[in-house]
Amino acid sequence: MASKLNRTISEIYKKPEREIEEFFESSEKSDPLKTNNLSLVKSRTSIFKKAATAIKEFGQEHSVDFKYLLLAIPIIATFFIFKEVQRRQSISTGASAHQASLNFQVDSSSLPPESSFDVWVNSDSIISFSDIQITFDPNVVRLTSEVSPYSSLARVIKVTPMSEANTTGRISIVLGLDPSQLSSPPSGAFRIAKLNLNTKTANSLITTVSFGNANIQIVSNDQSVFDLTTTGLTLTLNPTPTPIPTIVPTPTTVPTTVPTVAPTPTPVPHPSPVAPTITPAPTPVTSPTPSANTLLSGIVTNTTNSAPLVDVSIKIQRSTAKWWQGSTIVKTDSYGHYAIYLPQDSYKITVSKRGYRTITQKLSLISDTILNFRMSPR
Repeated sequence: MASKLNRTISEIYKKPEREIEEFFESSEKSDPLKTNNLSLVKSRTSIFKKAATAIKEFGQEHSVDFKYLLLAIPIIATFFIFKEVQRRQSISTGASAHQASLNFQVDSSSLPPESSFDVWVNSDSIISFSDIQITFDPNVVRLTSEVSPYSSLARVIKVTPMSEANTTGRISIVLGLDPSQLSSPPSGAFRIAKLNLNTKTANSLITTVSFGNANIQIVSNDQSVFDLTTTGLTLTLNPTPTPIPTIVPTPTTVPTTVPTVAPTPTPVPHPSPVAPTITPAPTPVTSPTPSANTLLSGIVTNTTNSAPLVDVSIKIQRSTAKWWQGSTIVKTDSYGHYAIYLPQDSYKITVSKRGYRTITQKLSLISDTILNFRMSPR
């Protein structure tokens, strides 16, 4: 019946308008069911006809306005696209309002011996997720143990195994905030992982351990991504030790006092014999021997990884010196060495460097002495 109705409707549309109206009128009288269906078709046909007629009349009466309307559509669309771009830029700007930095606990060090290096993150907001990528040259440097994440972000998602890292030279550390940490999430400066490294070559060279900035992502608890700055690690492999120069003190010449010899008295003829006057020889004066200079030297290292510390201040003051009397200060070189010549005496030695605990020690210097110090980070 449906297919027959469709054929009937198709035949109706092919007829002139007057015949269609007569067809509807005759159908309404003959078959109630067919009348209802055809009335619906007629109603819809009437609506479409009216809409088409209205659009046609509007176009004829307002042909100029209609053209302007068509021209305005691209302008309106461009306006909405521009507003959407502004909205997305605003969202992007708001999402990167936080700042964070990645670095190692030292900027430079030397290998061997095997050393541990902590990866630190410093942020101005709470961190809930971190994806850190580290690269190094596997031909000259190697991991000596598995990468150890700290508990600051307790949910370990991915850590590259040592064997894979030593082959590819890439380390991936992906960590997240554990639900148990929601009451005290990490922020500010904190350690995120530890790497144990050693040299893989006997050559003396310099290499770097860097952060892969393009692939790093650190996310706040409000789902915004941090603006990130990174500082890599410079490693000096198999450094050639710089010999400590031996300073030979210039000997002080002790002047030799030549005694004055009194001249032989010449007798003067006189009526009365007078004994000749003899001038006694002066007693020679001997200069005191100065105190011998004594060499004090050594090396200052980090207690954490035994790396030498550069630019450490070593203040040396006599134990018997008054508060107004001065002191001597010497600093360590790029290999952590220091050396100074001092007179034999008792001294108070103060070792200090920013970020490390100060060391104070007393020393009785009576011969050449090697005195090493190990400083602990604060």
